[in-house]
Amino acid sequence: MQYLREKILWIDGLWLILLALYIVAGISNTPFHGDESTVIYLGRDYYHQFIEGDLSQIRYDETGTISATDQHLRLLNSAISKNIYGWILYQNGIERDVINEQWDWGADYFYNLNTNRIPDTSILEQSRLASSMQLIIATVALFMIAINITNRPTAYITSLYFVLNPNILLNGRRAMTEGSHLMGLMLVFIVAVWIISQRKWWGYICLGIAAGFAIASKHPNAIITALIFLAFLTLPIVESIQARQLHWQNIRYTIGGLIVAGMLT
Repeated sequence: MQYLREKILWIDGLWLILLALYIVAGISNTPFHGDESTVIYLGRDYYHQFIEGDLSQIRYDETGTISATDQHLRLLNSAISKNIYGWILYQNGIERDVINEQWDWGADYFYNLNTNRIPDTSILEQSRLASSMQLIIATVALFMIAINITNRPTAYITSLYFVLNPNILLNGRRAMTEGSHLMGLMLVFIVAVWIISQRKWWGYICLGIAAGFAIASKHPNAIITALIFLAFLTLPIVESIQARQLHWQNIRYTIGGLIVAGMLT
């Protein structure tokens, strides 16, 4: 029995490796999107904040000292992706000023090309690899979620459908925010499933960290995170109704855990 279990785990690992290779294999063939230029451009903030330690370049400023466009982009886009791309580029010896300018949607392709608004091949592929790695983590998390709440055959079908979904695959490979978006979302889901199965108090700490990461990855994740918190709030009430007895201890425990998770988020 132990041998069979280990063999199944090896098959699971091989399956996930194949899915990961499929994701990475298409990076160079993915059509370019103007948003990739913008998010990579925002990677300069990593240099300002973590390398130069100059927070004045990224702090919100109403006086007009800082570019209004840059400030708008920071409010509009997530914090996670740009810092990951900036970190990757810095680790590979790319200077801040070498990074391209943001994409100009009011001009055509050739104008953007001639005004350094398209990242060179090296910068683009490094950033896309970082996004694809996050998509891979999201795929692994989804596989584990499916195994825990359904069964192994369903986990295989679910992970395959996820990776073959054109919208997920295309934008997850691109150097945009979707890789972080999906990874953050799946981390929240997997922590939620783990809390339900284990009922450990420190699970709510992990939930708060995962939820904060997810929302910082892309703002729409706040909606899903709020729904998960609401689900946890109603769970002990539903269980009390099913048992025909109010479990006040479970209700207080859950509310306390959600407060801690909310503060961490």
